[in-house]
Amino acid sequence: MLPSGEALSKLLQALYEAPLDSSRWEEFLRLTAAAAGGEAATLLLHDSSDAQSMMSWEWGFHPEVAELYAAHFGAVDVWRSAVTAASDWVGISEQFVPSSSLMRTEFYNDLLLPYGIPHGIFAMVESGPARVANLSICRGARAGPFAEESLAIVRFLKPHIQRAYRIHSELAAANSRSVGLFCALDALSTGVILIGSRMQIVTMNRAAERIVAARDGLLATRDGLKAERHVESNLLVRTIQQAASTARP
Repeated sequence: MLPSGEALSKLLQALYEAPLDSSRWEEFLRLTAAAAGGEAATLLLHDSSDAQSMMSWEWGFHPEVAELYAAHFGAVDVWRSAVTAASDWVGISEQFVPSSSLMRTEFYNDLLLPYGIPHGIFAMVESGPARVANLSICRGARAGPFAEESLAIVRFLKPHIQRAYRIHSELAAANSRSVGLFCALDALSTGVILIGSRMQIVTMNRAAERIVAARDGLLATRDGLKAERHVESNLLVRTIQQAASTARP
């Protein structure tokens, strides 16, 4: 069953704001876990063609779990081996590994049970040659196994997470390009200042920063680039405007 309209709206708001504000990923996981009746959640987004877009977030797990999993339990994770064998999976943990089998494993007795995460919901949000997105929700033994009805929120969120992931990837790629541009500008010995449509200073390379810092005729102000002398400042503004007009269609 899906949560109320207000709760669902807050959940989706956190999800679609997350690509711009990374702290919202954790909020999204908290709300998603609550909607499914879980006590912890994790989301992995990975694009092998773009390392900048790789992301892993979690909420509610004991801080030691990730360290122990990386050091040892990832290699004996019976959930992962069973889940990843499916072609397109959304289900509760008992559908993949029966409790009777899970309880006989080291993975259950030394990690899941002590850290209160023996029951789970697993969803392959996206899977392809390069892109992978997985969502997991867990809870303790006292709460018991998840019901089939708990999967409704995961199935509802799947296309929304896919869209948010694409937005995240596109923003990461754009950021990577801009970082490359700024590095190239900084490598130049000539001062470069980028001016916006309102004559404001967008950015400048290191050479330009040194020129401006010297305060030897050129000033960087809140109103844009100026010259120390009023007449020269007006001429500078007109020159910039004329140069900008040549680039307009």
